[in-house]
Amino acid sequence: MSDRLNLSDHPITRLKLTTLRNKETPNETFRTALHELSVILVSEAVQRLGRVLKIVQRPVETPLGQADGFYLESKVVLVPILRAGLGMLEAGKLFFSDAEVCPIGLRRDEKTFEITCYREVIPSEPPDIAIILDPMIATGASGVVAINLVKKWKARHIVYVAVLAAPFGISQIHTAHEDVPIFLGKLDRGLNDKNYIVPGLGDAGDRQFGQPTH
Repeated sequence: MSDRLNLSDHPITRLKLTTLRNKETPNETFRTALHELSVILVSEAVQRLGRVLKIVQRPVETPLGQADGFYLESKVVLVPILRAGLGMLEAGKLFFSDAEVCPIGLRRDEKTFEITCYREVIPSEPPDIAIILDPMIATGASGVVAINLVKKWKARHIVYVAVLAAPFGISQIHTAHEDVPIFLGKLDRGLNDKNYIVPGLGDAGDRQFGQPTH
């Protein structure tokens, strides 16, 4: 693990990854496993964010008296990359229930591999922290574009949470954005001739929702 690439060593990560990789896993089970693994990965990212989260102390009244209370004052936005990143969103909401959700829709041309943005929800004000949720980092092109957009929002701190990645994709993101740490379930072997991660887990969007969009 490094400051820029944080590989999960949680024992449950391996179990959930096996479920996600298995080509026989039904869509519903896939969605559940993705959520459960995302909880682990987001938790690890939140632990690192503890350095920059603004948490203030104020008393809280319990049924039996007063206790120390702690409240989050940082503005956090969750940025799922459509559509596969939606499966990670509820994990982010577990930690930041009041976070603004600002999805980004990116489309890859299957011939040229060029990335275009077809949807961008801009936050109401510049966030203190933006957490990008994207199951797969293949070539890294989508990640670079997504971070470019989030930086235009004037986000003070950005973290990227992903399930699987190819080494090339990680290299591309860190070449363009060396300041953005990546929290990752597993670094896979590489890419095939269609720029899919191998051994990977297939198309994370199709496996969640049951049908391709093309």
